Amino acid sequence: MDELDVTTGVVSSCGKFLSAIRGAIGKCYEPRYVRKMAEARACEIETISEAMRKNADVAMTYDNGPLKLSTEDRERLEMQQRTHERVALQEATRQKNIENVADKAYDQLEAEGTVTSDPIDPDWIRRFFNIVGDVSNNELQNIWARILSGEIKQPGSFSMRTLDTVRNISPKEAEIFQRVMPLVLQSGQNYFISSRTELLSKYGISYGDILCLDECGLIIQQKDLGITYHIEKGKPLSLLAGQYLIRVEAVIEALQEVRLEVYSLTCAGRELYDILYHATPLAYVVDMGKEAFKEGKNGVNVGIHEIIRKEGERVEFCAECSKSFCVDTKL
Repeated sequence: MDELDVTTGVVSSCGKFLSAIRGAIGKCYEPRYVRKMAEARACEIETISEAMRKNADVAMTYDNGPLKLSTEDRERLEMQQRTHERVALQEATRQKNIENVADKAYDQLEAEGTVTSDPIDPDWIRRFFNIVGDVSNNELQNIWARILSGEIKQPGSFSMRTLDTVRNISPKEAEIFQRVMPLVLQSGQNYFISSRTELLSKYGISYGDILCLDECGLIIQQKDLGITYHIEKGKPLSLLAGQYLIRVEAVIEALQEVRLEVYSLTCAGRELYDILYHATPLAYVVDMGKEAFKEGKNGVNVGIHEIIRKEGERVEFCAECSKSFCVDTKL
């Protein structure tokens, strides 16, 4: 059972995990050696039973000696045996992939303690396990495990469309996306990177990388795509950059208008960004601050602060741990 705390609406993270996969793959999450032995025996019995049932209609003769099969029947029997072996091998591989992802997700949830008791969509969980059965790459399994643990912690975090997008991502594309993530800035629901070629190139991202991520559905590569900010004195603009916060303040009364030319993350890209590790280099944050706001009016001050804690939309940052510089250029 999930051990629901009625006062807080939370349950054990591992208990919720067990309930979720029980509904999806029909068995509790047991210690690996017990589960493996039981499943191996069940698979053996099922394969033998199925073979006997399938072969019940094969014509056989017995003439006071060895059992005889016609050539046609023998070929059909051999074909059926090869088919059973192929299907058994495929399903064994799928089962192994599913268990690997489940193991990784379980390990991630063990440290969580409790999570929301909100139920997981059964259609979502079935779609998830249907997909991961075909994922053998270890790095991609790590990503799918984070998706599963993230959905268990907060149902609705990953859309069906995101599942379909991620299922078509290759290990190479995943590696490119993980190199891009440290360069992502967040402002509300906007997740983006600068589209300035020189800045991206400095940190190892080529235009070909951007085109690749656009093709696989993680980034929108569109000409003249940009975000416009209006910065008013006393109302600073805040941008998140990994473990840093960029605060842009106007030091004159006139309203400041700044437009950033960007590549935007798609819905799938945003959802993956929130669960994958991405340490952002301080040097990049400084460069981004200077590049992004160099077209602002005179007297724009940019400060960079280390984030102490982030919970939802609430961000605590170290006011003393900052690096500030002034952007003093004309339009």
